Formats: sequence, structure tokens, C-alpha cells
Amino acid sequence: DAVVENVHNTRDYLNGKGGEEELQMIDQGESVVNDYDKKITAYLLEISMAGDLSPSDTLEQRTDLDNVKNLERIGDIAMNLKEFFQMIHEDQKGLSPSAVYEINRMYNQFDEMFAKLLEIAKNHSQASYNELLKLEDEMDLLEYNARESHFERMAKKICTAPVASSVYCDILSNLERMGDHCCNIARSMMKMTADHTGDDKHLNPRLDDNKQR
Repeated sequence: DAVVENVHNTRDYLNGKGGEEELQMIDQGESVVNDYDKKITAYLLEISMAGDLSPSDTLEQRTDLDNVKNLERIGDIAMNLKEFFQMIHEDQKGLSPSAVYEINRMYNQFDEMFAKLLEIAKNHSQASYNELLKLEDEMDLLEYNARESHFERMAKKICTAPVASSVYCDILSNLERMGDHCCNIARSMMKMTADHTGDDKHLNPRLDDNKQR
């Protein structure tokens, strides 16, 4: 998937030396994501304008549009992360090893969430959706713990790099938002399945949580 690949490119840029080649790969990846977004959105709108869609088809078309937008927003977040990491590399003072470890843990958590999202796209299983919600809770906890550790490092003067210190919490919040978008996509797919089957009595109450970031 082009979106996830570019997220991985930003992780490689963080953990690498901050070279120009890595930046170019991220920019090229973003161009691919934007191109897919424009073409898929145009296709879905064309279908809508053609008319004669059944209520079920209309619901599916709207769900697909929402999902494309959520994927595109993950791509936008990847670009935000690239800019934060570029600022840190250019400052040449960098993040502490502990901070890098915490960021990589959140990247790994996102990978788990996206893999679970792909599973939900195939099976539309409530059990899989519940597992994704659990992963989201874990992502929230990772962000909270990383913030607390950051403030502790600053208090102990372990983290003294001005640029890295100022953008670290922004990095964490952007990583957490990527997980939110995974849940947004899964939520819309599960709602569509419930509407198709008319059986929503077993749906997790959090399906009605319209949390958007």
C-alpha cells in the first residue's frame, strides 16, 4: 500500500542520517498517494453522478469516499512527520535514544493497527474490530507514557536539544492520529456491514463514537 510504504519511509528517515535521497523518496511517495486520491475520488464521484444507484450502492460509494480521505490524511501526517524529522536532523542535536525508541514503538503499533484494518476489510468481523479498538487504546497509552517520559527527561536535563524538545510531543500526537484514522476506516466499514445486514444489535457501542481528528 502506497500510504503505509510512505509512513515507513518517514521512519527510515528518522532512524537514518537524514539524507537527501530519503527525503526525495518521501516526496515521491506523497505524490503517488495524492495521485491515487485524485483518481479514485474522481471515479467514485463519476459513479455517483451517473445516478441509478441503489441505497446500498450509495452507502458503499459514500463509505469508499470517506475511506479514501482517511487514507489520504494518513499520507498528510507522514509529510508532517518528515518535516519534524527534517528540522531535527538539520539542528544536528537529535533526539535522545529513549525518545527514538518511543517513536519507533508507536510506528510498530501503527503497523499492527493497519494490519488489523486490512483484516477487517476482508472479514468485517466484530471480533477483529474489537481487537483494533484494543490496539487503539494501547496506542493512546504509548503516547501518554512517551509524553510523561519526555517531560521527565527535560526536568532531568537529559533532553536539551531545543528543536527536538519542541516538536517531540507534536510527533507523538501525529503518530497517534494515524491510528485514529485506521479506526475511522474500520468504523465506517463495520457500519456499512450493519446497514446491509440490518443486524447491529451486537455492534460494539464505540461504533457510534464519531471521534475524528
